[in-house]
Amino acid sequence: MMAASNKNYMMKLGEFEFAVTAASFNKLSYASSYRWEQKEATTKKNSPLMQYIGPGERTLDIEGIIYPQMVKNGLKQVDLMREEASKGKPLALCYVESSSGGAGGVGRILGNWCISGINEQRTLFLADGNPREITFSMSLKAYKNKAG
Repeated sequence: MMAASNKNYMMKLGEFEFAVTAASFNKLSYASSYRWEQKEATTKKNSPLMQYIGPGERTLDIEGIIYPQMVKNGLKQVDLMREEASKGKPLALCYVESSSGGAGGVGRILGNWCISGINEQRTLFLADGNPREITFSMSLKAYKNKAG
C-alpha cells in the first residue's frame, strides 16, 4: 500500500512518480478487450452464435518526454522506472483527478498493474554526450489475482 504524500505528481506507479519535475507523460492510451466465444448453431441461418464469456485484458501505454537538464535526476528517470519493473511484482497505480473546487485534486486508485515493457530514446546530444531530450514509453498490463 502506498503511503500518503503531499508531493505534487501526475500519476504514481509503485514508488515511481510521474511529475512535471521528473518524468512527465504526454500521452496515455488505455485499452480494454472483451472475450466472446463463437458457437456453431444447428442451422446455418443462425450460425455462428456469439457468447460473451467475460472481460479480457486491460492495457495502458504511457509516453512522455524528459528534459534531463531541467529535472532532478534527469538522466536516471528511465533507470528508476526499470528499477520498479525489476521488482517483479504488481504495482499500485494511482493518479490525481482535479477537484471541482479547483484547489488541488484527489487520488484515484486504478488497481495493480505489471510493467511489461519500457523503451527510451535519447536525442539532441550536448558536447559532453548527454542528451537534451529523452523520450520514453512504458507498457502496463492490469494484474488479475486469480484468488480474488
